Amino acid sequence: MGIAIGAGLVFVTESGNSRIQVFDLDGNYVRQWPVDVWEKGIDSYPDCVFDSQANRLYVTSGEAKDVIVFDADGNPIEGESPNGNVKLNKPASIILSRANAKTLFVLDITDSRFEMIPLGPVKQKK
Repeated sequence: MGIAIGAGLVFVTESGNSRIQVFDLDGNYVRQWPVDVWEKGIDSYPDCVFDSQANRLYVTSGEAKDVIVFDADGNPIEGESPNGNVKLNKPASIILSRANAKTLFVLDITDSRFEMIPLGPVKQKK
């Protein structure tokens, strides 16, 4: 399970039930959405981080070997996988750094390594 705070909400990744739950800052349930690539019962360790500047939730998915991107309402952001040329085998933990440029640090537990994924500007909806 992972937890992230952003947009006045708390996001909780729950792979055992293949969903992300959302709570307000007082702990009250707000909503949830399914994450279809997470198989129920599979030993998985999804994590998440919220980018308040871009209004994006970045979620690791070991099953998809990817970082999945959602907006704060749970809508998947198609075509915005931040991985680029980075190959992930089983991404787990994730953090967002703004030290030099906005960068995701993703722990890949299969290969016992971490990857640095620079984030470009967010594409605005037309």
